[in-house]
Amino acid sequence: MKSILNLVTIGLPSLLLALTATPSLAIASPDHPQVSIPPTLQAQTPQPTSKLSKLNQGRAYFNRGQFAQAAEIWEQAAQDYATRGDSLHQALSLNYLSLAYQHLSQWDLAQTAIESSLNLVESATSNNPLLWAQILNTKARLLFHTGQNQSALETFQRAQKYYDQAGDKTGALISKINQAEALQSLGFYNRAKNLLEEINQQLVTTEDSAVKVGMLRSLGIALQVLGDVNASREVLEQSLSIAQGLEATNQLGIILLSLGNTALDAGDNSAALDYFKRAEKATTNPEEKFKTRLNQLRLYVQLEQWQKANALAPRIYQQLSQLQPSRSSIYGAVNLAASWQQMGNQGKSLVLQQVNQILVQAVKSARKLKDAQAEAYALYHWGKLYGSNGQLADAIKLTQKSLIIAQHINATEISSQAAWQLGKLHKKQGKSTEAIAAYTEAVKDLKSLRGDLVSINPDIQFSFRKSVEPVYRELVELLLDGNPSQDYLKTQVPVCPTVPCC
Repeated sequence: MKSILNLVTIGLPSLLLALTATPSLAIASPDHPQVSIPPTLQAQTPQPTSKLSKLNQGRAYFNRGQFAQAAEIWEQAAQDYATRGDSLHQALSLNYLSLAYQHLSQWDLAQTAIESSLNLVESATSNNPLLWAQILNTKARLLFHTGQNQSALETFQRAQKYYDQAGDKTGALISKINQAEALQSLGFYNRAKNLLEEINQQLVTTEDSAVKVGMLRSLGIALQVLGDVNASREVLEQSLSIAQGLEATNQLGIILLSLGNTALDAGDNSAALDYFKRAEKATTNPEEKFKTRLNQLRLYVQLEQWQKANALAPRIYQQLSQLQPSRSSIYGAVNLAASWQQMGNQGKSLVLQQVNQILVQAVKSARKLKDAQAEAYALYHWGKLYGSNGQLADAIKLTQKSLIIAQHINATEISSQAAWQLGKLHKKQGKSTEAIAAYTEAVKDLKSLRGDLVSINPDIQFSFRKSVEPVYRELVELLLDGNPSQDYLKTQVPVCPTVPCC
């Protein structure tokens, strides 16, 4: 890993000591990849009131990624409106509360909040189509994230009808993009793509505006998710061109960042690096600047441009202290640590103790925010750091914590990696039984993840197969080490998933 032989005798800080100062574990529920439109909340209230400030306070917290604080404020707002008998504002507050709980992976609370919101609008004497649309959109998001994709699709369609009724063209288009995501998850790849092409045609005839810029960017991201990187790049370039024409400078950075990610998916590293550098110059948003630098670092490491990577890593490290705690900043911190680990002996601009402290702080921040998904992700990488440093017992404890949380919230993209890591750690200790159990868990989760990819294009399917083959191979090697019988092998050896035709 690193040139740290002189540090091994000292080792990383004691696991128990490192965890003592952090808040108790907060278990929540799952969070799938987000539906195409990350919700930036806008006030859609029936009339101005003195309590509107709490809704705005909650929105400010939400848009900074501080979901627990947003939930607390919106819960207070809902109670205030209930006391006053203002059912429509109460319904809106509960709608926002459900969305905050969803981002915290607290699905039971999210379900309770959105059902209460729906009950209030159903019993209201006046019909507010825009409020109905927002609440149904939040309900559909909940259904999507909990794997009820057919119901999610139908609910997004209902939301679109209310947006149409309210004359909210932007809301209707957002709902259509979400429908495409739901169609993809159900295996209807062509229908999803056709719907996105239809949305693109609608946007062509729409007058240029900041809203259109944002819609095109969201459409580009949706096309990227579906694996159509060429169409994604074309749409994002349209978004960039309009933003430049409108002098919408606040949107340039995030569009260029999205273009860089699409170029990266297409394997065009040179273009990706150029987009990330342009994004860094274009944005004044600290979090966006942080992301652009992280992506540049990732590329430098991938291309083995060690001098540039070592020059950039300390700048990113210094910027960490300037960011407000949020899921985004936690993931960024963890990804900085991961890039440093990938540099191996070439990573000379940061030292082991600095990287360890990054991960300590990431776990603390996740617990403070009560963000179980971010905590599981940080613990997984923290365990990886301990394992790379030869401190296997502590690495196992951290990885087990990550696995427990990820399984509880059904975050299979994390639990599959944590289980695989746990298997490798047990294997290093010579504990074959525990290793086989962990590898088996990893295989189970990978099969579940594969189900989400069935409708994606062949290139993505091939990439998935390539990434999971080592897990299957290592498990088979473990099983064969014990000289098992043929009957045992027939029942125990897993089959690596094939790439289906679609």
